[in-house]
Amino acid sequence: MWQYQLLSYQTMMVHNKEEMISIIRNAKTGLFIKLLKERLNAFDYQDSLERIDMELTRIFSGVEEELFARIPNLSINYEREYLFDIIQKSELLSKSGDVLEKLNETELLETLMECICEYQYSVPNRIIVIIENIDHLVGRQDYRHFIEKSLLISRQTETYFIFSTSLDGYVY
Repeated sequence: MWQYQLLSYQTMMVHNKEEMISIIRNAKTGLFIKLLKERLNAFDYQDSLERIDMELTRIFSGVEEELFARIPNLSINYEREYLFDIIQKSELLSKSGDVLEKLNETELLETLMECICEYQYSVPNRIIVIIENIDHLVGRQDYRHFIEKSLLISRQTETYFIFSTSLDGYVY
C-alpha cells in the first residue's frame, strides 16, 4: 500500500484486502483514526474527555501515593495525551464483532468507500483512490455497484477513483 502526496492530492493505492484494512485501520494514518481524532476534538466530547482525564489523574495519583510511598525512587506518569492513546488502542471491529480480516473483499471495499466519504465530509481533502485489478476483489455485479458509488462520491466530494482491471467485461 502506498500513500503519498501527488500534485496536492492524497493518493491511496489498493491492490488487495490487506491494503484496504491498512488504509482503514492503520494506527497513525488510517482513515478511522483521522475520523476518530476529528470527532474527539469536537466540542460535544470535550466535557466527557475532561471528566475521564480528571478521573484518570485521580487514579494515578492514588496509586502513586499508595504504592510508591514505600518505593521512593519510582513514580508513574500520566498525561492527558495518553487518553487519546488509550482510545486509539481500542480494537476496530466489524458491526458483527468480527475482526476486519474476516470481512470479504466486497464488504471491505464498501467500508473503505464509506470511510473515505465520511472523512471527506469531516475533513475535506483532495483524494485519488486507485484500486488495481478490481476484478480480483469483487464480482461484476459488485463492480457496477462500486463504479456507481464512486461516481456519487466524486460528484459530492473531491475524491476521484481509478479502477484497473485485468479481465474482459469489467469496462463500465
